[in-house]
Amino acid sequence: MSIFDKFRKQKKELDNNQNSNTNDGFKVHAVDGILKIELPEYWKPFESDRFRAKSSDEKTQISITNFGKDIKQPVGEALLKDVTLPLYDRFVAEGGFEPYDDLIVNDKFISKSFKVDGETQYYLTAINVVGGKVIQTAIIVRDIGDYNLELRKVLLNIAETIRF
Repeated sequence: MSIFDKFRKQKKELDNNQNSNTNDGFKVHAVDGILKIELPEYWKPFESDRFRAKSSDEKTQISITNFGKDIKQPVGEALLKDVTLPLYDRFVAEGGFEPYDDLIVNDKFISKSFKVDGETQYYLTAINVVGGKVIQTAIIVRDIGDYNLELRKVLLNIAETIRF
């Protein structure tokens, strides 16, 4: 039995609200029957093995993936650092990613951006307890071009809209 099985019943309700608009240029989307998230209206979901959306000019893409975790450590800033910072270090050491100096760590999420070839990738990881289970949510925004502070702000705003 998958960790997500208990959330499948909620998926229909979330999917019914998936296309609802907000008043500020964002649209609510359901992800994995676990959470709702608000994305800019001009980012359209497309078929994939995980939740993905792209901008109308196809220059920017977002992917959102949820993972069930077997973690005994309390959820918070220390756990986010333990789970995420080694991964970011591997991106640089093994993947040739060039890090930007924009690390944000708090109790809700950890985020960092990297230059990768001709694009900038903005990473954000959150860990929450949902229905007694620990769920890690990974959000990646990939944008063709140089670092864009406005796009970074959009990602941080998106993180604030996550609702379980």
